[in-house]
Amino acid sequence: MYVCVCLGVNDKAIKAAIEAGATTVDAVTQRTCAGSECGSCRPEIASMIEAELASGCSRRHLAVVDDDLRADEDQQSAA
Repeated sequence: MYVCVCLGVNDKAIKAAIEAGATTVDAVTQRTCAGSECGSCRPEIASMIEAELASGCSRRHLAVVDDDLRADEDQQSAA
């Protein structure tokens, strides 16, 4: 399934980036370029990070993802 239609980045590429250590939307964007065009996929990327981290990582990491999602929402509201 494509998550970033603008650049053709699928869910497998995003999951691979998360598994490789990308724990924020910006980190996933750096590794895959997903979310670097229009930004409409950034909330979905954040949800994917949260789901992946919840399945096996600490609550501290979830707080980082939550803060990143709030920053993305604030940035989109300002635009």
